Amino acid sequence: MNHIQANVRMLWNDFRTSYLIFWSVLLAIFALMIILFLVKFGEDGTVQIGGGMTAVWVYFFVAGALQPNSTFRFALGMSVTRREYFAATVVFWLLMAALTGVIVLIGHVLERAFFQNIAGMNITFFTMLEDTAMWDVLLIGFAVPLFCAAAGFLAASGTYRIGHIAWIGSIGLGLLAVMTIHLLELWDEIARLFSQIETAGEAAIWLVILSAILFLFSWLILCRAPVKTGR
Repeated sequence: MNHIQANVRMLWNDFRTSYLIFWSVLLAIFALMIILFLVKFGEDGTVQIGGGMTAVWVYFFVAGALQPNSTFRFALGMSVTRREYFAATVVFWLLMAALTGVIVLIGHVLERAFFQNIAGMNITFFTMLEDTAMWDVLLIGFAVPLFCAAAGFLAASGTYRIGHIAWIGSIGLGLLAVMTIHLLELWDEIARLFSQIETAGEAAIWLVILSAILFLFSWLILCRAPVKTGR
């Protein structure tokens, strides 16, 4: 347990600066867009301000993809087992996603309370879905970053184990899956399956389950991965 806690702290120290800089820049952009609207546009026309969550998702995917190369070898060199390293990784991304979910919820509440009624402004910077319950906003704000981090970590784990052929293989499998679905005319079945998800909270739960599956595949890849030497 001590090794797991130490690894969680190590991962936080590794990503803390980039996480704080990311949110500082994103919030500064948000504030700048509001100020420019109030100064330049006033009530003339309608201005759409959104897209903030896309940046969050990209950050988590990239951060997850950078983790194995930056921390895996170092952690094992400190006499940490692969199991402890992987447990710390899952705990760390759960905590990071939970923190992000709280930030997104606070941003959503402030967005709706102070900016939604400004004439000429349609702001969805922290809003992913309209007319969503607060609990669902928190769940989606947690689940989507977690899924992106898990996907990035899986991609990087494959690259760490077998090289860049992992990316080529992933793209190939993705194209093969799309072609198979198209040839078997399964798009309607997939659409019907997604239509059964009635709330954003249900979608978030499915994303958490998919994240667990991605982390499981990452563990299967890294559990016997050799420790690389050099750069």
